[in-house]
Amino acid sequence: MIRNLDQVAKSHFVKEKGATYEPSREEIADHIFQLIHMSKLNLHDAGYFTDNLWHIDDVMESFECTEEQAMKVLEEVMTNGEVIHSIFEEIFNKCTALGYNRREDEEE
Repeated sequence: MIRNLDQVAKSHFVKEKGATYEPSREEIADHIFQLIHMSKLNLHDAGYFTDNLWHIDDVMESFECTEEQAMKVLEEVMTNGEVIHSIFEEIFNKCTALGYNRREDEEE
């Protein structure tokens, strides 16, 4: 996962500074941060909410597990039917509280 971003960042520096340039960990981390930030902006511009993203570190800071295991935990939690239902219920409650009308084709 992160290793793939490392390769993307390193290839950026090879293109910019030549094949013999070895970027520092800080340069790689900064470039990865920039890539993630731009990706989030692109998703936001396309209508996605990106202010609340979860990371494997959110799991790994509390539990001893691999990156792959942490990602599996996040996948299972975030695609859990109860979590999805709860989010849609909160969207409904907020829109109702704001006085937004339901679309006729969405009426229960």
